[in-house]
Order: sequence, then structure tokens, then C-alpha cells
Amino acid sequence: MQIVEEKIDKLNSKIKINLKPEDYNERVEKVLKGHKQKAQMPGFRPGKVPFGVIKKMYGKSVLVDEVNKLLVDELYKFIEENKLNILGQPLPSEKQEDNIDWDDPKEMTFTYDVGLLPEVKVNLKGKYTYYKIEVTDKEIDEAIERIAKRYGKLEEGEKAGEQDLIYGEFSELAEDGTVKEGGIKHQSSIAIDMVVDEKLKKSMIGSKKGDVFTFAPNEITANTADMAAMLGISKEQADMLTSKFQFTTEKVQHLVPAELNEEFFKTLYPQGDVKTEEELRAKIKEDHDKHYEKESDTKFKTDVILKMVEDLKISLPDEFLKRWLVATNENLTAEQINEDYEKYSDGLRWQLIENEVIKSNDLKVDQDEIKAEIKANISMQYAHYGLPAPDDNTLEELTTNFMGRQDEVRKISDKLYDDKIFELFKKSFTLTDKSVSPDEFYKLAAEPNNKKSGLFSFLK
Repeated sequence: MQIVEEKIDKLNSKIKINLKPEDYNERVEKVLKGHKQKAQMPGFRPGKVPFGVIKKMYGKSVLVDEVNKLLVDELYKFIEENKLNILGQPLPSEKQEDNIDWDDPKEMTFTYDVGLLPEVKVNLKGKYTYYKIEVTDKEIDEAIERIAKRYGKLEEGEKAGEQDLIYGEFSELAEDGTVKEGGIKHQSSIAIDMVVDEKLKKSMIGSKKGDVFTFAPNEITANTADMAAMLGISKEQADMLTSKFQFTTEKVQHLVPAELNEEFFKTLYPQGDVKTEEELRAKIKEDHDKHYEKESDTKFKTDVILKMVEDLKISLPDEFLKRWLVATNENLTAEQINEDYEKYSDGLRWQLIENEVIKSNDLKVDQDEIKAEIKANISMQYAHYGLPAPDDNTLEELTTNFMGRQDEVRKISDKLYDDKIFELFKKSFTLTDKSVSPDEFYKLAAEPNNKKSGLFSFLK
């Protein structure tokens, strides 16, 4: 057996494997003898079928299987021994040098194309703008208004305003506009400010008890789950619904916001850490600040990724990479790969940069960190559903069970590496803080930095 590497360029190689009969005959004979011992055929006792018959029946398929196994073993052994940093997996060359006759095997040569990883050097120097989003008094006022409404109460009114609800009965109509016999009937409310059809919404403002409206349900809401709840039917029925409905108003419900008093603050914060409107405003601002800090971090990450990918100009074995992507993704065609190749390749470039940053800065994530993150996530889930935090024994048991889910643990590990990389970036790069309003920030965040912004859909 002879294995050699032929360098095409810095990013592409060919590995040629030359096999002679003595390299594979023994393996083939061993497998065929195993078949002989198990073979059962009319006219012969078990295990006594002539070897020639076995070879004629199974010889070619066994030869192909064993040669392929041998090739894989020797190929990866060669790659490991020669410390080749390969991209993806080797691919059989599209143009094999020899036509192999599996019916009369002799000396055989196989050629594999190999993509090589480029050398990546990362210099963590540069300047970036870090946006500080300022919480406005208007935002705090709107947040307080929403909370007060959420904890408010409904009172009956005479005429409906834009923020009111009208309660009544929905009746399904036949094609001639009359109430359909045996059709859908259901009593529920319509929130006027949520009505999607503007003309219908305007007609409902000022409505009173006894007023009748006719409409298609999708003029109220385009969400079939909401439509189903409104009409008292299943989502599947709502998906297929084509009828119009008549709605007869039975009462107008006016939402009276809760008063900002001691009872309200105690309901909202049972722990007693908010007792006045001033403290409520401070609490809302604190929550908004935390949210906006995460948004600013995301914007910073986006800016770093796009700039580093663009500046480093990492070369890749493009033609090999396209073939490899097609070979390893059943749902992607060569045409789709070509169309989105720039995004795929930039996603790979970023992963190479990440790997180099982790390696050169000796970043590590250990099992204790993963467990701590899992425990924190479990506790947050309990809090989200209003449940008390689990005791230590329960938390340990839940964490142990979660550790058995390898895919989920890998996601946790990737997230922790991601956090460490960007904490390093914050310390390494020169950041200039810039205060902006929420509107200014989201306008900046929505602007495509360049045509490569689509690469994020291909990362991890």
C-alpha cells in the first residue's frame, strides 16, 4: 500500500491511496469464511456450502465493503499522522485516475480531494462604538400606564371608546346574509383597539348596547388562535373558516386603570421593595436598563463579527467547500449553495476566528461552569412560572438529568464560550460610549451593516 499527498495549493490537497491485492485479500477472505460458516443452502449441511459458491454469491459486495473500510481507516490514519488540518471530510475525487474492475480486482488507486484550513491570526486591537440606550420618561410613563391597565377593572359604560371592549354574541351567517341555522354561536368580547380593519374599528367607536356589526373574523384578528378563542371553536376550524359573522353588542366595558396606591404597590411587589410611584419609576428604569444593556451587547457583537470577518479576509478552498456542503446536506442543492455561498463561507470564517480566539487566549469552559449555568436556568424557569426555587437536592437531581442531554449541554457550553469571547473583546478593544434614544438605537441596529449581515443565520 502506498499513500501520498499531492499539494495543489495552500488550501487544497489530493491524497492518493494505491492498494494491491495483498492489502485487502486477507480481510475479504476472513469475511467470506464467516459467511461460509453461517450459510444455509438446499443440498448442503449448515456450514458446508463450498467456498467457491460463497465467493460467487458474496465476493464482490464483500470486496467493495472491505476496500471502503480499509480506505477510510488508512485515510484518517494518514491525516492524523501527518497532522493535516482539514476542513470537513475528504471527498472522493470527481476524476478517479483508474477505472476499477470490481469483478477482476488487481491494483487499485483511489484519489481524495482534501480542503485545508487556512492559517488564522487574530489581533484584538481596534475601536468600536458602544451604544448606551437612555430610558426616557415617556417610556416609563407608558410602562406605568400598561401596568395600571393590566391590574385595572372593567366597568360598564354607555358608549365605546377606542380603548374599550364590547361584549356580545357572535352568530355565523349563511351566504344570503341571514343567521345560519346550526351555525357557530358564541359570546365573548372584542377589544376595539386590537381590531385590524381600520374601517370596522372606526364604526365600533361610539357603539352602544344593541348595535349590530357584520364582518369576516379576519377583519378583527389575523391570528387564527385568537380567532378560535373569540368564536369558541378549534384552531383547525378557524383555519378553514370562510363565513361572515354578525355581532350583537350586549354591553360596553370600559377599562378603569388601577390607582397607584399602597394596595396596588403591594399587589405588584409583595416583597415590599416598591412602596411609592417614585420607587416604581426607579424599578421600571432599572429593568429597562438591563434589557437595553443586552441589546447594546448584541449590537456590539454584530459590529465586531462583521468587521473582523471583513478585515481578516480569510481565504477558503471555495470549490471544495461547495462540494462538501452539498455532500453533507441532503436538503441543499448545488444551486442553493452557490446562491448563499457568501453567507455560508462568512459563517465558517467567523467560526475559525472564534476557534483561534479561544485557542490563543486559553479560554476554557469546565463542567462546574456548565452545571452552574444549568442550575441558574432551572431556577429562572421556576421563577417565570411563579414557583419557589427548588431545594438543593431537587436542583442537583434536575441538573444531573439535564447533563445527560448532550445536545442541550453542548448549547450551554457554546453559550458560555460565546460569553467569554465577548467579555474578552470588551476588555481588549477600545470602546467609545455613545448615548442614544431607543428609537435612534433600533434604527441603527436595523440598518444592514453590509451585504454580509445575513451570515448570522448560518452561525452555529
